[in-house]
Amino acid sequence: MLPNFNKEFCVDTNANDIGVEAVLHQQVDISIFELTIRVSDSFPTSRPSRSSNKDGLPKC
Repeated sequence: MLPNFNKEFCVDTNANDIGVEAVLHQQVDISIFELTIRVSDSFPTSRPSRSSNKDGLPKC
């Protein structure tokens, strides 16, 4: 979902408006992504328990 960002908004370096808009979209998408993870963590039935992971990061 997130890995293809550079391909999308680094094509035209002269278009400042497009660059700024892309950065805004990147920040929004990351925020939604983080929020989705946090919401998923709020519902134990949607994810396996990570109680042994003390730092709270998802296990890969």
